[in-house]
Amino acid sequence: MQNSLTKKLGLTLGAMAMAVTSLFTATDAEAVPAFARQTGMSCNSCHFQGFPSLNGMGRSFRAGGYTMKGTLADIEGSETEPMSLPTVMPLAIFWKAYYVTSIKDEGTAAELSELHWMDEWVLFAAGRLAADTGFLFEIGDGAATNSKLVFNVAQLGSTSISVIPWSTDAAGSTFGMELMNTGTQRSQRPIEKMKAMTGARKYTNGEGTGLSIVASDLSTGWWLNFSQWGPVHNGGEGDLGVNLLGGMATSIRAGYFFDLAGFDTGIAYLGQSGTVKAGTSSADQDLDIAVGATIIDFQMQGQVGGSDLGVYLSMVTIPDEFDTAADIDATNGYVMGGATNTGLLVKYSATPRVHVFYGTNSGTDSSLLKENYGDNDSGSESYSVVGAHYMLAQNARLVAESYTEKVGDADASSSMTLGWMVGF
Repeated sequence: MQNSLTKKLGLTLGAMAMAVTSLFTATDAEAVPAFARQTGMSCNSCHFQGFPSLNGMGRSFRAGGYTMKGTLADIEGSETEPMSLPTVMPLAIFWKAYYVTSIKDEGTAAELSELHWMDEWVLFAAGRLAADTGFLFEIGDGAATNSKLVFNVAQLGSTSISVIPWSTDAAGSTFGMELMNTGTQRSQRPIEKMKAMTGARKYTNGEGTGLSIVASDLSTGWWLNFSQWGPVHNGGEGDLGVNLLGGMATSIRAGYFFDLAGFDTGIAYLGQSGTVKAGTSSADQDLDIAVGATIIDFQMQGQVGGSDLGVYLSMVTIPDEFDTAADIDATNGYVMGGATNTGLLVKYSATPRVHVFYGTNSGTDSSLLKENYGDNDSGSESYSVVGAHYMLAQNARLVAESYTEKVGDADASSSMTLGWMVGF
């Protein structure tokens, strides 16, 4: 089956490359999304191997609360009546579209095919709100999806202190401030098939609303995000459908960036803990939502042979004492019952425009797999992906990913994803 998938991937990528090179020249493209409009800088100034992965400049821009001045003119106030607002709102649209074909085994034609024309779309407004205040606001499918305000409240020497209220429909407890590209935050991952590089999608991502206090000194490399939060989003309109919280959970995210043999290297820790009682004003029974998890993640970004190489590693552990499978559906990402998970992604720029990658992720999930597949289930799960991205421009790429998963004692399943991601 793997040989068949590899052949199909090679033929697909070859056809894509021929079509693309016949339509596009190799000239450098200028970026146009919201932050590029605000700063006057290209997308690659802040991203490594294409958006959304951040480089050092991108980390500094985000940690600064999106407040960097750029080419846009500002409306300025006075010392007694301060104001510093861009004359034009920095806007962008993000759009992902995919065709997914499912392949059961070698020699079998596609059994299920799905067209996700609007797999994800977001109207994105973000940038400078005032001299020391930034914002991010996203609307997708007619509703607010992600939003936050960043108040840069103090500067203690080289250390910046920020207070960030936030809400997200899928990015999890680190959404207040996330600087790693390992997928610990759902939207901050180098490939589409997140499950094939980290267990964070399943265990620590999901809807949430909270308040983060962030301290950072990126000149020396460290950052800390302390958050009080609950797994609820947008007044009960999210997946959980809850709008009442009893207590808050705690999330601590800490990391350090440094140079290792010429590679921009980062290592970070996430610890989230607590059981939040949640429900609705009309619900007959409250939900006890456990959010305990630990993640250690690591990344290296640099060059080998004159081409970019990114390596991303994550290790996820879920304590046994968090077991609320009877209370809430497992797909929401906050159901814990004893799990371990290790993921690895390697992404290499074969040319400045063609990025190839391989990801693998495996672990055990004793309670949830046994619940879904029976007491005789092995409790193991494994995922892998091989693929390529072709950068049409710094803000547009074609995607081809061949994905395989095996969960418990069920047969392995495979699929091919073809599509695009664009920001404009």
